[in-house]
Amino acid sequence: MIELKRRERWMGPFCDVFDDIRREPISWDRNDCALLAARNIYALTGVDLSLPYRGKYHDGASAYRLIRDQGFTDLADFAASILPEHAHPVDAQTGDIAAIPTDTPFGHVLGVFDFDRIWVLGEEGLGTVDREKAVRAFKVG
Repeated sequence: MIELKRRERWMGPFCDVFDDIRREPISWDRNDCALLAARNIYALTGVDLSLPYRGKYHDGASAYRLIRDQGFTDLADFAASILPEHAHPVDAQTGDIAAIPTDTPFGHVLGVFDFDRIWVLGEEGLGTVDREKAVRAFKVG
């Protein structure tokens, strides 16, 4: 697990992440929910947690195989192995990572808390869901 520290002026780079992502098509290994979380973490802290995984998957099956090979069957458990977890999602702050249940093999999708909403990537692109959808939350700095 890694302890991250937020940059002093992180709000501008935080907003830039979503402006950049909304212009890109959804694609595995370039613009997916895990990379949304990683881009956010990089913007807030300057730490790129995606480096060990970039280029190692190209679709849902290979992405799932990658987290399974790390010893996890659930994307939220994988995130918990890297980031400290809040006791409850209600404690999450803007920029923290959300885990939202899904009926895919990953068990959860990752999103980014933004006040009373969560930024998520779906088949239609970037959108938001209610904060209450999160069942787990991870600290970013």
